[in-house]
Amino acid sequence: MINKRILSLILILAAFLFGPKIGVIDLSILFLIIFTSIYFAITKKLVLSREAIFLYTIGIIALGWTLLIFMFSENSDVYPVARTLRAFISTVIGFALIYSISRRYNYSEKELLHAVCLVLSLNAIVVLLQIIIPETQQLFSQIWGFDKKFASYRAFGLTAGYDTAGYLNVIGFVTAILLKIKSNEYKYNYLIALFFISTLLTSRSSMALLLFTSIMILFYSFYKFDIKKRYLFIPIILLFIIAKYIVIPIFMSTFEGGGLLNNSFLLEVATNYSSTDIEKSYSALWYFPFGINLIIGVGQNIASDVGYVMIVWMNGLVMLFLALVFYVVPVLYVYHKKKSINHSYIYFLLVFVTFVIIVGNLKNLYFFSRNYHELYIAIAATYFAVKNKSLVTKKIVIKSIVPFYR
Repeated sequence: MINKRILSLILILAAFLFGPKIGVIDLSILFLIIFTSIYFAITKKLVLSREAIFLYTIGIIALGWTLLIFMFSENSDVYPVARTLRAFISTVIGFALIYSISRRYNYSEKELLHAVCLVLSLNAIVVLLQIIIPETQQLFSQIWGFDKKFASYRAFGLTAGYDTAGYLNVIGFVTAILLKIKSNEYKYNYLIALFFISTLLTSRSSMALLLFTSIMILFYSFYKFDIKKRYLFIPIILLFIIAKYIVIPIFMSTFEGGGLLNNSFLLEVATNYSSTDIEKSYSALWYFPFGINLIIGVGQNIASDVGYVMIVWMNGLVMLFLALVFYVVPVLYVYHKKKSINHSYIYFLLVFVTFVIIVGNLKNLYFFSRNYHELYIAIAATYFAVKNKSLVTKKIVIKSIVPFYR
């Protein structure tokens, strides 16, 4: 299933999205710098688009704002600065490298989707591995920074959280379906099933997102496609049968103390998903600073799992606005230029990733965070590479001026 032509892109995406984090050392950034240096040494140039300049500009403003709040606040928490700096480096180098490679090798939309799907499947496979061999969770937790309590029948894959792993699986699920629609190849049924099953072994919110996404895709397919193409969605219908007898009972029973389940195995799974009182815990996490601090933040990372609350406490509504501009404006700009999105599956995937980031922040902090920020940058770079190669656009070429590279 691996096309040799996109093997280098797959390796770069894998390192970019799932580079290990040991302590405070983020190896994904280190790998990215190494790959970019090698590519620049070989080609002696990097190509940027005007979309990259927009993202770079917002990134610089966000980093400058974070530094300003850090210098003038009474707190000495470097976490807000460190995470914004990491995201800025990831944006600058990651977009330039992936965009340049995609333009240089003239990848097709299918090849780019295939590369993203295979990379995301690594996380799904590791989730299954951690369930089959629970002892591996200890090893992966040390390499990928997972610091929560282990739970039976739940796994975190190549990430630092159950929700993080689950949402990535849902994105992989959508990517596999897009490939199935585009190519009508049977092999993508296996990837659809892999992502579906793997998502069930992560978190409740991931289950909810998976079911919502599946329902939307089914409705869209019956509205958009003719009768000859609707058979492509038979695998999803079969998975819904699984959902009816396994997913929904587990999901509902975690709110009912397991009372809806008669099967002892499913009851045990549900128990592992319901270790906290969701309604009480979640409502307690929604609290914001007052006055001017609501606008500018206090420069401190607080004990909340709600992404919107965390980012407002760290850098205020100003940073929340910048984050929304960073992720949403490119999507809206492309939609405004409707000629460039006709039949674009990558654009649909970019929209879905943006949706997951925005909705996911109701549960965790995903703005400028590991995995999701990199995934957004990677898909945006590949999309604009495909779009711009068929249009007359201005591009910026960074050429080597260092004798070593000549």
